[in-house]
Amino acid sequence: MTKVPVPENEAARLAALHRYQILDTTPEKAFDGLVRLACYIFNTPIALVTLVDSERQWFKAKVGLDVSETSRDVSFCAHAITRPDEVMIVPDTLDDNRFAANPFVLSNPNIRFYAGSPLVTEDGFALGTLCVIDKVPRTMTPEQVEMLQILSQRVITELELRRDIGRLREEVLAREKAEAALSQQIKTLATLYKASHQISEKLELESVYQVAHQATAQLMPAKVFVISLLDETVQVVEDVYLFDSGGRWPNRRHPFLKGHGISSTVIATATALRLDDWDEVTAESLGAEVFGDGIDTRSHLIVPLQTNGKVIGAIGVQDYEANIYTEEHEQILHTIANQVAVAITNSKLIQTILENEQRFRTLVENIPEIFWLSDPELGKIIYVNPAYEKVWGRSRESLYENGCSYLDAIHPEDRAQVEVAQLEKGLNRDAHEFRIVQPDGSLRWVTAQAFPILDEKGVAHLVVGIASDITERIQAEQIAARLAAIVNSSQDAIIGKTMSGIVVDWNSGAEKLYGYTASEIINRSISILVPPDRPDEVPQLLDRIRLGESVETFETERLTKGGQLVPVSLSISPIKNGTGRIIGASTIARDITERKSLEKLRDDLTHMIVHDLRNPLAGIMLAIDSLEAEPLKPEQREFAEIAMDSTKYMLELVNTILDIGRLESGQMPLERTPVMLGSLIAQSLEIQHTLANSKNIRLVNQVPASLPPVLIDAGLIGRVFQNLVDNAIKFTPKAGEIQISAQQDLNEPSMIRVMVTDTGPGIPKELQYKLFQKYITGRNIGRGSGLGLVFCRLVVEAHGGRIWVESIGDHGTTFTFLLPFLPE
Repeated sequence: MTKVPVPENEAARLAALHRYQILDTTPEKAFDGLVRLACYIFNTPIALVTLVDSERQWFKAKVGLDVSETSRDVSFCAHAITRPDEVMIVPDTLDDNRFAANPFVLSNPNIRFYAGSPLVTEDGFALGTLCVIDKVPRTMTPEQVEMLQILSQRVITELELRRDIGRLREEVLAREKAEAALSQQIKTLATLYKASHQISEKLELESVYQVAHQATAQLMPAKVFVISLLDETVQVVEDVYLFDSGGRWPNRRHPFLKGHGISSTVIATATALRLDDWDEVTAESLGAEVFGDGIDTRSHLIVPLQTNGKVIGAIGVQDYEANIYTEEHEQILHTIANQVAVAITNSKLIQTILENEQRFRTLVENIPEIFWLSDPELGKIIYVNPAYEKVWGRSRESLYENGCSYLDAIHPEDRAQVEVAQLEKGLNRDAHEFRIVQPDGSLRWVTAQAFPILDEKGVAHLVVGIASDITERIQAEQIAARLAAIVNSSQDAIIGKTMSGIVVDWNSGAEKLYGYTASEIINRSISILVPPDRPDEVPQLLDRIRLGESVETFETERLTKGGQLVPVSLSISPIKNGTGRIIGASTIARDITERKSLEKLRDDLTHMIVHDLRNPLAGIMLAIDSLEAEPLKPEQREFAEIAMDSTKYMLELVNTILDIGRLESGQMPLERTPVMLGSLIAQSLEIQHTLANSKNIRLVNQVPASLPPVLIDAGLIGRVFQNLVDNAIKFTPKAGEIQISAQQDLNEPSMIRVMVTDTGPGIPKELQYKLFQKYITGRNIGRGSGLGLVFCRLVVEAHGGRIWVESIGDHGTTFTFLLPFLPE
């Protein structure tokens, strides 16, 4: 006898078998009928439904065989399942080496013929076979083979049906269990709701306590039930309601101190206390032994009575058995405690109201919301406050006469939903929005919601409703929708983004400018539009937005989807939520390609004109020099000096414009040499001292001599420094101070940071970002050429550095620029 083969997918096959949960189950008619039918069709004494487990073959149904299972080692079916796509036929077992020595061949039941059709699941696993066995050799016709396969498929069908029925049975059981739990929850909720309704109806506190006790006793063991209240005026806790089924609990009145009894501890800590088994250690820790707590009781559950964040007492239950109370009991007792706390508070409030009825009426009748009470059975309005007349535009008396007259004012398109809500008698509790047509034809939007007050039978005997005029909100929403339409139709790109730079809004103008559709870019970083050489631009702009600043006009370049650079002008504003917190930024981007082209044309023309002015100006200066050499009257000499100064200024301006042009085009040669920055700054300050002294301005040089050298064009950097100091002197008032400092930059250690700080009036935020653009004159519009700071920026950038300005209010201004150290 050969070794029984094992399918390659054995582990998965066994898992498939076990999921049917059929092994070792009792006989079933469906399977028994199939094996009897097989015996009849094939005229064999034995037919089996065999399932092959890891170590055995087990018979779900059998005819002609007494045993219920055999070892897998002697199983014919274990061979059959290795070839699940065909019927295994053994015409004569004695002629087959696999089975000739099999004990079931050589002895009872003396198998000589075997035919087994594998039981194959839909996912291809052979679980076993439907087999027929005879005690004499025989063969099978093709029709018989097909019939055996049909019967085996029927077995699989029954297995699937059996599993489906099992699943259905499990679902039914689970549903019944869930329904039972739901039913219990419903009963609990019904009890709590009934208690809540009854408590809310009671004005007398003793009745409130009795209802709370009855509800608690229905929902949990409550051999002892006690309500304790805190008298804050004398700091005493007193039991105001007590039930003890054993009749051994004393009424108590004791100081309100943590550790002086269970109730006091709960009130002091505002925390529920659940004790599963009372013992002396617990009693001593809570001071219970002194005050008589826990007499013969072992399980304790006490929760605070709390309203509006204030603890006013405690409610508790106890039992004589241990481990009685659960977390669910605690939640239920919390619910009851909340109702009792509200009832106590309401009782005091109602007492106050009853003492001052006019005050109550004034309060109710002056709220802006419409408040009403109605009888759902009679369809009558019991009460409606004056706000109804303002919103509906109709008298309250008309509503009292006809409880449905309010429907006449509802817009015809909205009336059906309100009529349905009325029929529901507030049971739905959903809010409904609808329109009111006032007598003058104007429309008001209203949201209304109703709540039923149920009696002991669960029938609504009263409906409480409240309605609010939401016309302004609806109008605001409509305005917002129109604004959204305007934004989307704008020719400018309008982009909304989070403070981390993630795009959240993208209009059609943005699609046109940048080439990305909204679906392509929303939820992606805005940095996708930023050229690689401007990595810090977006973070710096967002830092300004975080400070609540708005960026009115910021000119830069952005990348389109196709990779082209497009010049844009950005206006950026913070987006705030309802509490005023900045949650994002709104950017309006405008394509300034055409304007930039015009500016370039202007600059080229200016450069050409200015270039042609140099020679005439030199001639004028030569003529003035010759004139000054002649004997002149004092006023003539003064005029000549003025003419010379003006000509020099114009020549300096011409040179600056030409230098700016060369710097912008990259044609300005830099004569870089190692320079000690401290010496260069000292020389520049020496030149500026005369001008500073004329205004009694103190120049403070704080540049350390120990700074390492920088590789710069000393002439150009000297002009930068002179421009900055000259500007500082110009805008610093008399007797002011200008500080010049330099140090290694902490953020960029390879750079030296140079700062010029004045005590002038400061620069408005809206001007700061424009200062380094051409023809912007800064603090005094029209004063100066507006080119000095442009020259400074271009020179510093040509040296691989950058320059910026910082100014807060009227506390002066600091211009800062960075220069690289001399490489080692």
